[in-house]
Amino acid sequence: MTCLLKRGTWSVGLLMAVLALPAAAVAAPCTAAQWNAILAPATETSVEAVVDCDLTLTPLSAAAITRRLVFLGAPSTGRTLDCGGGVIENAPLSTIEVRSREVGPSSIAGVSTWERVSNVTIRNCELVGSVRIMGMASNGEGAQLRASSRVSGHVSRARAAAPSGITLDGVTIRGIGRIPLYIAPGVQGTTLIRSHITGTSSSVAVYLDAESTRTTLRDNEIDTNTTGRELVAIDASSHNRIISNRFSSLEDGGIYLYRNCGEGGTIRITTPSSNEIINNVFYYATYSGSNPAVFLGARNGNRNYCGLDAGFGYGSSVDDRDFATENVVMQNQLYVRSVADMIQTRWPDPNSPNYVGHNTTVTSAVSRLAGCYVPEAYTTDFISHGRGVDVFRDGAGAPYCGGIQLTCNDGDLQYAWDTSCRIDELPFGCAISGSDEGCSGVVFCPSFGQLIGARAACNLEYGSISDAQLASVPPDMLSVVRASDVPAEGSCWLGRNTLSVGNLGIARTLRISSEGYGCREHDGNGGECHIRGAAWCYYP
Repeated sequence: MTCLLKRGTWSVGLLMAVLALPAAAVAAPCTAAQWNAILAPATETSVEAVVDCDLTLTPLSAAAITRRLVFLGAPSTGRTLDCGGGVIENAPLSTIEVRSREVGPSSIAGVSTWERVSNVTIRNCELVGSVRIMGMASNGEGAQLRASSRVSGHVSRARAAAPSGITLDGVTIRGIGRIPLYIAPGVQGTTLIRSHITGTSSSVAVYLDAESTRTTLRDNEIDTNTTGRELVAIDASSHNRIISNRFSSLEDGGIYLYRNCGEGGTIRITTPSSNEIINNVFYYATYSGSNPAVFLGARNGNRNYCGLDAGFGYGSSVDDRDFATENVVMQNQLYVRSVADMIQTRWPDPNSPNYVGHNTTVTSAVSRLAGCYVPEAYTTDFISHGRGVDVFRDGAGAPYCGGIQLTCNDGDLQYAWDTSCRIDELPFGCAISGSDEGCSGVVFCPSFGQLIGARAACNLEYGSISDAQLASVPPDMLSVVRASDVPAEGSCWLGRNTLSVGNLGIARTLRISSEGYGCREHDGNGGECHIRGAAWCYYP
């Protein structure tokens, strides 16, 4: 998230965070010896070339590469590969690998210490084969990963051992059987942007493996022809952002979130949670089947290997279910297919809560910038590009001004100081006794204030609303704390919201200066009623 502070004032925490950022890598173009090692023909016993310099190719030199290009450990950190639009197609199935380097034993039996590689950029390339980014293991079944998962501290250990900050920009990966893009366990902060994942795969197009986190897929086209699998697998991976992509070839599914319980005996500890899937287009040409575009909790323990990690008191060892929770699926467009059919949670327990909304069925995709999910905002949990919010919910759900303005910039929230917002609480109410006519009034925000929310309690028989009764009513709720002896003969109202018994949620965003309220009760000797409430007036 970008932080913009009005008046050019930097907070101490922000300044320290900026100062703590790693220094930019010094450009290091390849020497003649490094060039020769990279361009040397692959042999049966030597198929890799380590890239520990900034490698800039032409289409001609890219076509000459027959070795797998490997970014390995600290010497490859900060390096850039620019193919100049060239195609690398004669390398092995793994065209490029970004790997941590094993450096020695650790205090845990069967687990090594690792030297990670970070901040690698790969751009302007067409790669025929696959890209794999990996640390302690190449996948979730590796022996070291399995051993580590059975000792406390595994998630931190796996992430510390794995690559971080890897960027693929303007890259085409043309699969020829192997998964085109594999992000292995523990990998952090991978970005795939303005790229194309195509070709064929015997599995999925993109795989985010267990304990990986904070991958961004943005402004890409993904249309790989998979074999019986979804395009994107989010397997116990969290805090990923999938924004403004176009998906097609969806016959076997789109984005599936699950946890691969116990496969290979490895305990999966993290869950497929807190992911954002926003402003994507899911294009269906002729497919009319039931495989969803987004599947929240796609397996839920339905695999025969789930018991292979039994005997430990945490993670998938004690519960094989997916726990796909706190995920955001919003502003997506589904070409000719219904939202209800194509965005699914078939097993709500334990795959909830998730936040699904603002998705639409279209016959022609609308080109637009991404909106932003703002869970703490008072009036809405989603704002479109260019919109801002400055009113938030407190712990009880009531509105307050937080002193900041959040503005959505193409899926990213920008923060700015804002001290202009003000909210006043305005009490209102009326009571009557011995009359069937009831009572009414108008709650009015003076000085051009806007009414943004309220709560009210009603007594539709004898008696009045106490302070405690009103305080017990949640924000944005109309509540009858005592109904009429004949419920149909009593009612209270606030705006268009009318109630005789129970509770009724009322709209948060009134955005007007005033609203009517009142109560009425019929009785043989004249009705009694009391309505009492509090409204919130907003002054921008």
